Amino acid sequence: MAEQCKLAPGSFRAVDMPQLAVPSIDLITSGNGHPGVAVTDAGRHVCTPGEHRAQALHTSPPSSARYHSAVDGRLVRHRARVDAALPYCRWAMNASTDPARGGSAPDETEFVRTTLVHGYGLQAVQVTRVPAGTDTVNFRVVLDDERQVFVKAMRPGADEREVRTAAHVASFARGGGLPVPQMWLGRDGVPFVRCSGRLLTVQEYVDGTPASARALTVAQAEELGSVIGRLHRRLARYPGPLPVLSARWWTPEGMNRFDDQYQQLRAALARHSDDTASTHLEMLEQRREDLLTHAVTLRAGFPATPARQPLHADLTTPNVLMNHSHRVAAVIDFYARTGPAAWEVGRIALDPRTVAGDTNWMPVTLALIAAYHEENPYLPGADLVASLRMALVHALHSLFGLYEHYLTPEAYEVGDVLRYWEQRHIMTRRVLDRLDPLEEQIKTAVGER
Repeated sequence: MAEQCKLAPGSFRAVDMPQLAVPSIDLITSGNGHPGVAVTDAGRHVCTPGEHRAQALHTSPPSSARYHSAVDGRLVRHRARVDAALPYCRWAMNASTDPARGGSAPDETEFVRTTLVHGYGLQAVQVTRVPAGTDTVNFRVVLDDERQVFVKAMRPGADEREVRTAAHVASFARGGGLPVPQMWLGRDGVPFVRCSGRLLTVQEYVDGTPASARALTVAQAEELGSVIGRLHRRLARYPGPLPVLSARWWTPEGMNRFDDQYQQLRAALARHSDDTASTHLEMLEQRREDLLTHAVTLRAGFPATPARQPLHADLTTPNVLMNHSHRVAAVIDFYARTGPAAWEVGRIALDPRTVAGDTNWMPVTLALIAAYHEENPYLPGADLVASLRMALVHALHSLFGLYEHYLTPEAYEVGDVLRYWEQRHIMTRRVLDRLDPLEEQIKTAVGER
């Protein structure tokens, strides 16, 4: 088997995404709306450096047939190399869990080491699990040349197209001067490798603390609002289509899904007799009452046609890293969807930890929105006035955290998601009580009177 390990890798070359940060990025779209990427520089194709270069796809004029032929051929070549490495990947995972091979529990760090070698040509000397992330298992890795990278192992079933699109949008944001980590590319310019049914990505390691670590201050909120304003101005220029953000919480469909999860949670909580479960049941009933009482009225205050654009689409305080000077060090974990920009502003302005943890939270929320407006005055003021109610309706429809804790505890680090639910529930209750005066102050700040 050791000989098989030596034969598996191929000659991958790791490069970082800024090699693709060039003046023109042409997006081509297949019939199902998924983007492919062609990169040009003053009419010339730009390739990543190294012996094996990822050739950009020529797209003038783009045709569906040529698109599928080029992209499918590229993916076939990429998957062929991945398939060649799979026996080694499976061996590495099995060796870490088979007591006969010296393992007693899954050794994910060994999986990361071997996948980095065979997928990126990188030698890791230290791999440390980072206890964060809901859809990924994350690692801080020190390489043999003393550089550090951040490695994300996706859960099984992650979509390759979504990962590639998110990486491209993040790179586009970085190309506009936003604090976004560099992505590493493999041999074919693909920003991931698949091994043992999992996708693994590599990016620059940024030393910072999640903005969710503690309640935001006014100064931090101003910094966040300014960076998000710049981010939205940049992403508004993104040159191609993205999947549309689900907005079922704007419609009766959202209530149907809520009721399904509500019934499942009631049944699950009934099987518990402890005080904590009783408290959670009370919170669940309160949430349903708030949703039934307020959702229709809140939606009535939405703009008729809110401005929609490419978004980060998962822009919460855990996905923003702050440095020691309380400046934004990095925006991470792009989801990459098109949706209402005001919703994204309102969502982070109502940071659950801040609103739940500090009775003087309103100045923080207002500071973030005012700083955003100063940096991005192009978003209509009426949208910003409604941003909090848009985020509030979304939050009222969500049972994320409570549902995972009681019904799918194996899927997440349940302590974190349960705490998030509790804080978010307190947030919704406090904002419902103060929404009218908040919106009046936002009107003043953005000149909508």
